[in-house]
Amino acid sequence: MNSLSNYSLDKIATAAFVVVTYFIFNPLMILLITKYVLFVHDMKFLWIFAIYGYSFTIFLFTTVLVIIPIEWLRWVFLGVSGLTSWFFIIIEVYNLMRRHLQEGWGKFILVILYVFGSHLVFLLALKYYFLK
Repeated sequence: MNSLSNYSLDKIATAAFVVVTYFIFNPLMILLITKYVLFVHDMKFLWIFAIYGYSFTIFLFTTVLVIIPIEWLRWVFLGVSGLTSWFFIIIEVYNLMRRHLQEGWGKFILVILYVFGSHLVFLLALKYYFLK
């Protein structure tokens, strides 16, 4: 069966909603965590939004590569893209915040875990909506 026959406008619309919601909600949550938990008050939403946008450029390549009809290879592409994006976000957010963190990595672990969890949910949503 042709894998293109599995696509529908409902799937594309739902996946687009997931992506847009992810790109608005996640930077906002990181901003709230950094301002009200880590007490870094000079963070800006636009900075975190730009970091997210830049970190997700790897998914442009992934969307081309997941056309390959081998299921385990699709998971590998999604996993590598997700980890690369996650590392980039963590490094860039840490670089923005490091001069403000007097307690070291202790509270920053919250940001790391939140971004990891949200990336995992995002990758599973992509897998469910696009690669079903």
